[in-house]
Amino acid sequence: MLLMIAISFSSCKKFLEERTQSDMTPETTEDFSQLLMGTGYPIKGDVFNHYLFLMDDDIQAYSNDEQDELEIIKAYDFFSWQPDAYQRSSDRGMGVGASTPYQKYFSKIMGCNIALQNGDKSLGNQVEKDQLMGEAYALRAYYYFHLVNLYGQPYNDSTTTPDKSPAVPLVVTANLSEGRMTRNSVAEIYAQIEKDVDSSVVRLKKSKKETSIYRINHLAAAMLASRTYLFTEKWDKVIENASYVLNSKMPLLDLNSWDPNYDPLMNNVSKPIYCEQTPETLWLFGWPDDYNGNAGLNMFYDVSEDLVTKFEPTDLRSKIYFFKVPDWIAWVFKMPVLNIKRAVAEGNFKQQSGGSFRVTEALLNRAEAYAQKYSTTGDATFATKALADLNLLRSKRFKAADFVPVPMMPAADLVNFCREEKRREMFGENMRWFDLRRYGMPSISHSYAPKPGVRQTYVLKKRDPMYLYQIPIDAMEVNPRLIQNPNPGRRNPS
Repeated sequence: MLLMIAISFSSCKKFLEERTQSDMTPETTEDFSQLLMGTGYPIKGDVFNHYLFLMDDDIQAYSNDEQDELEIIKAYDFFSWQPDAYQRSSDRGMGVGASTPYQKYFSKIMGCNIALQNGDKSLGNQVEKDQLMGEAYALRAYYYFHLVNLYGQPYNDSTTTPDKSPAVPLVVTANLSEGRMTRNSVAEIYAQIEKDVDSSVVRLKKSKKETSIYRINHLAAAMLASRTYLFTEKWDKVIENASYVLNSKMPLLDLNSWDPNYDPLMNNVSKPIYCEQTPETLWLFGWPDDYNGNAGLNMFYDVSEDLVTKFEPTDLRSKIYFFKVPDWIAWVFKMPVLNIKRAVAEGNFKQQSGGSFRVTEALLNRAEAYAQKYSTTGDATFATKALADLNLLRSKRFKAADFVPVPMMPAADLVNFCREEKRREMFGENMRWFDLRRYGMPSISHSYAPKPGVRQTYVLKKRDPMYLYQIPIDAMEVNPRLIQNPNPGRRNPS
């Protein structure tokens, strides 16, 4: 893997050094901006985390009389937390193993490093350079955030310290040396992420250039910063960056604006949660397969019944974010609930993006940071601020007649309420797995249906080794200096 990246960097470096008459040689800031869009951004068709959404507690396997054996097998190794899931999928000829998150994210980091190494030297005005560099810093931070949360221990792991835990190699230049890299520590990776998000926010605040919703702006960068600092438990930095987003006066998604006669079965395509028209959208990116698989998988895996129980009956999200299948049509779906948050805007399939940065996440990040400060200081002022954020969100998730403000409660309960509210709001957005890691890596149980009428139970134990992905075999073979994560062996049903 590292050899492949080195060759790519070397080729690009030679390409940049050539000074021909070709229009393809990037020289201007705009040239590098276009290069970043093609090689650094998560664009449509890019799938980074095959089936990560199958590993948390928001998903459930449902039995179906018309089960597609191939789709069931594709999902099995991930749903049951098998350490060799990518390799086995590759061996079956499914194409997954050749495109691991490790390979995909480092490929995109390469594109970011090229822009960062050449952006300030490119031909353009300072506003253009700040925009280019700000986007590239944010993207690199975003990719390393995922890498460290897939291959390294959580930053706040109670059994070790981040400076002692291996994560992934840190590559911040397009000029790789001949030496083979070791895995940098979790602390070193997060230090670079924080440095990058801070640089991004500074640059993009300076430019404040109007961009497409498919490119990162100053508000999206600040949202990413609030997420990063939430994971390193730097609460004041969470509050600072989240407040910057919230002070922009961008509106929160208000489910009270939905048609009171809204029919989620017939009209879910008319108002998707993720699209250009959603007022709180900061950035759209990627591809839906990263978040809910494909139509085949969706016939057997969907919202868990445990998650459904976390919603109050009057919560509008329980009517708009997922659809409760009535008995008269149950023979079609074979499952009680369907996730419809990711519906495509009617007549506009170009909006079928996988991921989204939303203003709501900034509000939830700030609420938890205030609750954490209440927990550590005992100052009830922070509790009041956390409750204000929670109640602002919930006032837009319940009808006025049904809304009841969240009351004051002990600090530990308030922190937990913030986390449960995040689960209700952001299920299906690929944050739950990362959050479970920072919550202490709790035990999870999955019931699997290999065929109709048969059930198997798989258990991910508390602090299970499979809360970390295995370093890909090809990367280990190319670079023997990489140390593999613990491998618990094939997991059997209990």
